[in-house]
Amino acid sequence: MADLAGDDAHILVVDDDDRIRTLLKRFLQERGYRVSTAPNADKALSTLNSLAFDLLVLDVMMPGMDGFELTEAIRKRGDTPILLLTARGEAEDRIKGLSLGADDYLAKPFEPEELVLRINAILRRARPTSAAIRQVVFGDWQFDVERESLTQAGQPVRLTGGEAALLAALAASAGQTVSRLFLSERTGGGERAVDVQVTRLRRKIEADPKEPLPLQTVRGAGHRLATRRPVPRRRHQALVGRGEALAIAVRALRTSGGRGARGDAVLVLWAYDGRGGGARAVEARLR
Repeated sequence: MADLAGDDAHILVVDDDDRIRTLLKRFLQERGYRVSTAPNADKALSTLNSLAFDLLVLDVMMPGMDGFELTEAIRKRGDTPILLLTARGEAEDRIKGLSLGADDYLAKPFEPEELVLRINAILRRARPTSAAIRQVVFGDWQFDVERESLTQAGQPVRLTGGEAALLAALAASAGQTVSRLFLSERTGGGERAVDVQVTRLRRKIEADPKEPLPLQTVRGAGHRLATRRPVPRRRHQALVGRGEALAIAVRALRTSGGRGARGDAVLVLWAYDGRGGGARAVEARLR
């Protein structure tokens, strides 16, 4: 299976363009998916009668029954996730596709990697997880997903409804990229409204909004929240650059002379790499 989806999902690609259909099949197979194809809606419906799929990728502009009509027909018989592809990127078309039951909408032309990211995101949402995320921690911030409440060092921080909805959507897929389209659905606004909410939220949680650390943008794909688990008791945490973290850790050990009472605290420095890679911990243990 591709990087984020977990196992070998079976995808049905429906497109009347032989070249695009062949290219998508080859690319997705190279990423570890099992792929079947259909040149039109009638063939797709026939295939669905005999095979089960984890995801359907449908072209909108097909002769005969188009992608919108096919989506509507599929929704009458099941809830298999659907990703629509179209050369028409108007907001009205996106709204129509989503209102008919599509899970996401990708305008042509698109980067193949973006297609994979959206497929992975849909599969994650469609498949049950062993345990829902209830709280996430980033820096000295803590967000309660169920209550949609944010605290900093134990003190409540006021969020607008849009900011809370955005943070909840990102926290539910902590560490993973969430598409702007999905975020717009969760926040109740368009994709431009998501950009506004991201900017406002960064002003509240980022030390430098121009150099965001926890609330990251993945160009061409969406946003993600770089988080970590709460630090155990008797640990000190600091948010620093990776190089600075190593320097501080070395200084801490040198200052102690490598000695300390048994059970001394562990110095933990969460270093963000600044390139979307998330947080990494550097520990200096006093022995």
